[in-house]
Amino acid sequence: MTPDCGRKAATASLKGDGAGVMARVMRAYCDRFRFRHPTTRDFIETVNQVTGQNWDWFFDQTFFSSGTVDYAVDRATCVPSPPELGLIEESGRNVEQTPATAPPAFGSSP
Repeated sequence: MTPDCGRKAATASLKGDGAGVMARVMRAYCDRFRFRHPTTRDFIETVNQVTGQNWDWFFDQTFFSSGTVDYAVDRATCVPSPPELGLIEESGRNVEQTPATAPPAFGSSP
């Protein structure tokens, strides 16, 4: 396994705890191992130290076992997406879309 794989998986999982946490992890990891050749274990230890939690269970299940990864979705929410604004391509030409000319947001009532 490469350290990059561990970073990607931890990014996905830690974002649930907040993007700020993952940003702190990555900052510490980059600061500690700049111009060096860190290992996967170096990354995991950095995650554990910065978060103050033990993430070994996550990395053990995800990367160091042959079992099937089976994570469940606890909850899901749906919120209207704002319409795209700016230059939008329609039928091969660019059309300017402003708040006044944009269609209603996806998922919202007309």
